[in-house]
Amino acid sequence: IMYRKKHQPKNPLQALRIHKQGTVVLKGLVSTDGHAQEVTVEKTSGSRILDQAAIEAVKGWVFNPGMKNGQPAPGYALVPISFTPTE
Repeated sequence: IMYRKKHQPKNPLQALRIHKQGTVVLKGLVSTDGHAQEVTVEKTSGSRILDQAAIEAVKGWVFNPGMKNGQPAPGYALVPISFTPTE
């Protein structure tokens, strides 16, 4: 499973104000049409605000689904997203 269309989520204003940073790892079920479903936090950034911003971004991404027997198949993808105070 690979990314087809993605955009780096913007660091939420509230997180920028307090210089919050971190990396969240999300686990998403990618459907046969490439859309992320059931996006959950596999490893938190330590900030609920950053974790939620990452989840919302990944829900809008499009992936190339996995293949099984030559056909698109649903599968899980781990997605790391890093936030720094300068973003």
